[in-house]
Amino acid sequence: MTEFACRYVVAKFLRNPVREESRNIGIILQCPNKQYVAGRFDADLDRLSASNHDQIVINRYSDWIASVSSSRENGAGLFAERELDPEFLPRLAAASIGNIQFSEPRGCVTEDPAQTLDELFEMLVASDEPGDAKNLANIERLRTFPREFYAYLRSAN
Repeated sequence: MTEFACRYVVAKFLRNPVREESRNIGIILQCPNKQYVAGRFDADLDRLSASNHDQIVINRYSDWIASVSSSRENGAGLFAERELDPEFLPRLAAASIGNIQFSEPRGCVTEDPAQTLDELFEMLVASDEPGDAKNLANIERLRTFPREFYAYLRSAN
């Protein structure tokens, strides 16, 4: 199968931005060569101790990325230009303010962007216990992403 270079950002919730204590709440993955943009957000907002206002904002992000994903699946070009633009994720990260912030884009290589999105969500959002064996394996897997991504980019040139 063909591999594709993808980029993703991690959505973080900062309950107290002054203390910069964040919790990962979602992933947005972009793979322009596959015409793919999708994301997943944590549905369990109660565990974040988020205020009602914060929960509304998180739900809006979740609804927005779901609408982007469904418009792509249904063949509608409503979001294609903006969300498939290579500068979309860096702009999203740069525009982060308030309690919801996005990491700088990170790269990965995959044959199946949807599966990679699910894997990233499990590794970066769903894992709660930092010391458990599953999380340690996830950390090791995440360390391979940049090496694979840059090797892919070198081989493509």
